[in-house]
Amino acid sequence: MEEQKFKVIIVEDVKLELKGTEEIFRHEIPNAEVIGTAMTESEFWPLMEAQLPDLVLLDLGLGEAEIRLVLPFP
Repeated sequence: MEEQKFKVIIVEDVKLELKGTEEIFRHEIPNAEVIGTAMTESEFWPLMEAQLPDLVLLDLGLGEAEIRLVLPFP
């Protein structure tokens, strides 16, 4: 039986770090599904609206943006 994958969005404003992190998830964490990546806050919110991830890997020093997440827990 295949293990259920958890959905991940990666938010990082340094392109090399974003791509490297995405590759680590894709190749080293087989039960993770990267459903989107964003380099800016304006790229991030549409991803959240399209599909709710199980995990957001968020660069806390994301440019000038201040992203605040308030998500309900079941």
